[in-house]
Amino acid sequence: MRKSLWCILVLLVVVACSDRPKMVVDDDTMVDLLVDIHRGDAYLASGSASFVTDSAKKVLRQSILKKHGVTQEQFDSSLNWYGHNIDHYVKLYAEVEKKLEVHLENARLRAESSGEMIAAKSDDASNLWRGAPIKRISKIEDTHFISFELDSAAGIVAGDRVHWQFRKSNVTSDMQMFIGVEYDDSCTSYITRAFTQTTTTCKLTLQTDTCKTLKRIYGYAHFFPEDKEIIYIDSIRVEKMPFVESNYSQISSQRNFYPMQKLREKKAQSEQADSIDEPSAIDEPQMPDDEMRREPVGAPASSLRIMSTGTNPR
Repeated sequence: MRKSLWCILVLLVVVACSDRPKMVVDDDTMVDLLVDIHRGDAYLASGSASFVTDSAKKVLRQSILKKHGVTQEQFDSSLNWYGHNIDHYVKLYAEVEKKLEVHLENARLRAESSGEMIAAKSDDASNLWRGAPIKRISKIEDTHFISFELDSAAGIVAGDRVHWQFRKSNVTSDMQMFIGVEYDDSCTSYITRAFTQTTTTCKLTLQTDTCKTLKRIYGYAHFFPEDKEIIYIDSIRVEKMPFVESNYSQISSQRNFYPMQKLREKKAQSEQADSIDEPSAIDEPQMPDDEMRREPVGAPASSLRIMSTGTNPR
């Protein structure tokens, strides 16, 4: 009887192991492969002139697969299998992130020992993004947003531009980017743009007003992952760009939003002026009602304070 139970147990184990198709790459190899793919993508995003063509990028990807003894067909089959086994993939990708952090730390130590640390710090200072260098977004994640906020400490002054960009991969759905600037008069000027699944590098630039005092600048990217879709975000950069007169016309493509309290104040001031029955020396130009009341696309008034990197706007 015991022998029969033991045979049944062994059979169950064999059956359970057979649930993983032969074409699926084992976990250890998959972790190392994904680490090298992310490192390769980061290298490409650095703007190396040697990989400006799609064919050259394909050669780099194929060389990474060859290094690990994996074919493109095996890699695609593995991604498909992991996509249907999300819990397993989440654990695997946690190991990928750990190894990437080790590579980043080793690179920092090598730069420090070789006297290159000053240059490395200078490069980091130009990037105002202070969140994790890599983000993963899926249907089961707590948030489908990545976000940032800059205050006066960022050194951005009236007339400067703010440029935000990142790379996304393994995407089968669309997403939306938003950058807004809040001025001390309660006005928010913003720009938003939608990106399709075929866009690899997403970029958006906000122009600030030369005649207003900046209060804060913030932005978010909203993803809409489908079932079992896992989106990877890397090479995230937020940069301050100086005022350029020839580019200032871009501000006309941005929209303005005034909170309802500000609109009520303006209306009260107007009614008070009318009751005095004295003409104003100067007629203050008014924005069309639909423009003043328009809220940023995808961001209701109650969600204008997004404030921690990687959290949903509330």
